[in-house]
Formats: sequence, C-alpha cells, structure tokens
Amino acid sequence: MTTTTIYPTGGIDDVARVAEVLGTALGGVSPNHGQTHNFELESILALKNLLGASVSPAAGSVLYRLGLLEGVNSGDETAARIAALIGGDVSRLILQQLYLQGMSKPLVNVTTPWLYAPSGTVVAGAAGGAYVTLGTALPAAIPVAGKVYLPAVGSLSAGWYDFYSATTGQVNLASAVASGGAYTATTGVDIVGPSYTLPGGALGPNGYIERFIEGWIPNTAGSKTTKVLAGAAAIWQLIYTTSLSVSSPSVTKNRNSQSQQQTGFYGTTTANGVSTINAFMDPAVDLSASTTISLSFRLSAPTDYFCLLGWRERATYGA
Repeated sequence: MTTTTIYPTGGIDDVARVAEVLGTALGGVSPNHGQTHNFELESILALKNLLGASVSPAAGSVLYRLGLLEGVNSGDETAARIAALIGGDVSRLILQQLYLQGMSKPLVNVTTPWLYAPSGTVVAGAAGGAYVTLGTALPAAIPVAGKVYLPAVGSLSAGWYDFYSATTGQVNLASAVASGGAYTATTGVDIVGPSYTLPGGALGPNGYIERFIEGWIPNTAGSKTTKVLAGAAAIWQLIYTTSLSVSSPSVTKNRNSQSQQQTGFYGTTTANGVSTINAFMDPAVDLSASTTISLSFRLSAPTDYFCLLGWRERATYGA
C-alpha cells in the first residue's frame, strides 16, 4: 500500500506538527510517524529559507523553538536540550566545518598596555592618588588604562596592578595604597601577563596560529625576553636588547600531529624593520586538550622594562 501525503499549496509554515512519541530520539533508525511527518515539514521550511523565501515556522515546531528557546515545549526538544545543542554540538559542528574550509578565528586581541616596570618608588595615596615613580623613563605617555607589574613593596604584594594613565616617568595607580617605598624590579624570572584558553582540538593536526606582538623596551644592552607559553612550555620566545620598540610576527603550526609543533618567527628592532631576528622553535605540547596560552616577560637588569602594546593571535584549522 502506498500512502501519499498531500500538503496545501500555501501556508506550509503553519501546517500543524504531529505529536511525537516522547523519549524517541530524533533521527533514529525507526522514527515514528510523527517524527517523519515533522522531518518533512522542517526540510521544506529549510529549503524555503535557503531559496530566500519568507519563513515563519509554526508555534511548536523545531525551527520555532530553536529561534525562541522558550521554556515550555511539546515534543522531545526541551529548551535546555536545544540550548545545549546550540551551545555545544551544533556550534562545534558548524565551526568545525568552517575551519575545514580554511576559516581563521581570532583567539586573543590584547590592546591594553601591560608594563613590567623598572625599579622605582611607590607613593602611597587614596584611590586615584597613589602612583609609581619610574627609575627609567618610558618613550611616551600612556593616556589609557593598563596594568603594571610591581614586586612586593610597602603594603603591596608582588603582582599586576591597574593604572588609569601614565606619563613618561609616572604611573598613576587606580586603587588606594596604604604604604609605599622604593623597590628593585624583579630580574631573571618569567612574569606571566595576559592569557587566554585555546580550546582542545581547535587547530586539528595541521592547523596553525598566526601571532603579532608589539611593545616598548629601553635602548640598553640588557636582555628583555618575551615568551608565549602553552601551559608551562614556551612555544615562542624572543630576546631583545638595544632598541626602543619591538614588532614580532610569528606562526606556530602543528606538524601532522596535535602534540608536535614548529614556530617560525622574526622580530624587528627598528622603526623601519631594517634590523631583524630570524629563528624557529620545535615545541611539543598536546593541544588536543584545552590549554592556557599566556605571555610572559623577563628582565636581566632592574633598570630595564617591557611595555606590551599589542598581542594578537588567530587560529586556522588544518585537518
């Protein structure tokens, strides 16, 4: 016996959905009649949408509930399940397919200045009135808010502190400081600054991260080291000496494995990019699991500083 389903020629959006057997998985091996009926309707709506036709899914339909995510629904697709699908499985599959087509995804874009301060003096004061006098001047003022790293001094423990602006010789702290004093900048230690989480498997076995780092340093012989860390392992690093500014593009790519990478990079240490540093690294970090990616700074002389002005990374999936 052949059964023919006849749909009206108009108003297909408003055809009533048939009740489904609760607890039966959508798309199962043997979908019940209600599911089959609804699948056909949803397919027609999807085709209309693809062709640019106006679509107004009927209340209670899957498309309607996907659009509204309202709390009370009939059928198998609860609001919580739909939200979970959109936030998890569906988003993951969509992003995966986009990545497979070569889409790149921004990972981090730090534009807030991060200043690893040279030796100086902390002057106590109320919120907005405390400040740091720098022993080594910056090349220019910073008219925007940022963060400054200070060692333990007075009432302050070692760490990053918010500032609301800075002149070439003074950093204006945002919070109150009960007591200050002179301090010597920490040297020979990697101080971790900004960070983000790279989702597990985001690169695939052959994907890559494009990176750009820029900042200020003093024109001294002392080494100023910046590193990009995946967990505790360095996947990029450069050591700068005599210059006033730095600009460093680099690429970290998986090498047919999510646990074996290579980073190629160069850094310019003059305004016009005449002087360059070329190098590569071969890190081995398991990126199939979510990993914290962070930027660190190290000074060899307490009178030096490093002021991060920008850090950008983008990922491109590679199957």
